[in-house]
Amino acid sequence: MVRASKRKLKKEYYPDVKAEKDTAQLLINLTGFSKTIEEAKKIIEESGAHIIETKYISPNLFLIILDVLDMRNIALKLMENGFSVIKGINAPFNKEK
Repeated sequence: MVRASKRKLKKEYYPDVKAEKDTAQLLINLTGFSKTIEEAKKIIEESGAHIIETKYISPNLFLIILDVLDMRNIALKLMENGFSVIKGINAPFNKEK
């Protein structure tokens, strides 16, 4: 018989990130890692994206707004370099084109 754990899962706070018309966004949580936001920014810029804005959410949580529509390749590059707690949102694709 399998028993479910009775411990409560810690609810993590993440802001409600909404898609923007012309920008992609990355939410990076640095908790428990020796990586810095400066390292993440360097990887992002080396990937060819320009950082429009970096918003400080909490001591270890940052929202980075990028000048690209699709952040998937950048998120992959960050994960390959040790940033594993990432949430991202792409700009909505214009279906009229």
